[in-house]
Amino acid sequence: MRLSQFGFPPKTNEVTKAYFSGMAKTDTTAANADLAKVAEGDRAAMARIAKLSPLWNSMLRTTCVATMLEGGHARNALRSSPPPTSTAAWRPAIHWNM
Repeated sequence: MRLSQFGFPPKTNEVTKAYFSGMAKTDTTAANADLAKVAEGDRAAMARIAKLSPLWNSMLRTTCVATMLEGGHARNALRSSPPPTSTAAWRPAIHWNM
């Protein structure tokens, strides 16, 4: 599987549960019910909320991006297909099966 095709599953912790619980109490949009469900750990609601806002998506998912490219024989000479080195800010105690 290519890393670009992998979708990190949404997750919550104590902080994000408290945030979404508080948002559910003040939100007056159609997302209100889903915000409350996110605070309760509902995965389907997390996916819907993540699609509504880049901010909420970043709160519910981790990301992984290529951070380094190994180039050619000199600094100004890149190979035609340099291999990427990927790193991510993994949350502790979460195991990913890729």
